[in-house]
Amino acid sequence: MPVIRACCALAWPPKGRGGAEEELEVAHTFDGPPASFAHNDMHMGNVMFGSLEPDVDEHSVVPPLKLIDFGRATTRDIWPGPPDTNNANAYQGYPSNQKHAATIMMQLITGHTGRLSHRSVTMSITVPDAAGNPTTVNVPTQAYLLWQPGAQQFYPFLDAQLRQEIGSMMALYYSNRPFLQYLLNTAIHAVSTRRSTDYHPCIQKEETGRALRAFVRRFFLDADGDDDD
Repeated sequence: MPVIRACCALAWPPKGRGGAEEELEVAHTFDGPPASFAHNDMHMGNVMFGSLEPDVDEHSVVPPLKLIDFGRATTRDIWPGPPDTNNANAYQGYPSNQKHAATIMMQLITGHTGRLSHRSVTMSITVPDAAGNPTTVNVPTQAYLLWQPGAQQFYPFLDAQLRQEIGSMMALYYSNRPFLQYLLNTAIHAVSTRRSTDYHPCIQKEETGRALRAFVRRFFLDADGDDDD
């Protein structure tokens, strides 16, 4: 959820003055097309976390994410076609931000923090056709750590929908990447409706509210992980 909201903020930057009250970022599709603003240096070293905000549902358990270091940011036209190579051409804007946001998620899941290659693999996903019937399509994606042959054996408990969305966000061609509004709605729905019982029995105890609060206290807040609530 936080990285999707960060992409929304880059696509529809806030129009208020500095120091204004913070708001949850959304896809302002009613304000026109997204801006072609690309961060160009989005990685785990440029992501920070704020403090818990008890009055904000999304941040009462998990602190807000803060994207920093905009020194390499650019604004260029978004062109269709093959993806960029180190952001060297005019392939910019929200498709680029989306890809790099998904890369952060993939690295968090896999624990792979080294340099990633530009290789792509094929992911087979089921989508509705024009008549609404499910059909399987093959899409090249750069999320090879999650979609290469045998990847599911390494991450057997990874949520299937999360795996698909990361693969789509890192699709080789930006025309195959989902709209930000869809991603945000999907994330909000998952956060609002998923319960620990929706996950594999082996990890259900790690998906309870108590377990998540303890995880945040231990790894984000540098505090005792015990939670008596």
